[in-house]
Amino acid sequence: MIDTVDASRQAVPIFWTSGWDSTFRVLQLLLVGRRRVQPYYLIADMRASSDVERARMDAIREALFKRDWSLKEVLSWRRT
Repeated sequence: MIDTVDASRQAVPIFWTSGWDSTFRVLQLLLVGRRRVQPYYLIADMRASSDVERARMDAIREALFKRDWSLKEVLSWRRT
């Protein structure tokens, strides 16, 4: 199990596309920096990659939660 994230700290807002760079930053903040994260994704259904990107983000979140369920409390996510 990983060290506890300080849930009282303000979440770091970040644009997340499921690409290498933004995923690295989300993981770095969560797993190394022990920070709360509020990812944002700009929905652009006209882009062919939108469905794939969102599916990848779902898969990454599920993998994180399998590793440590407490991360669910610090990785905010709302689909709107």
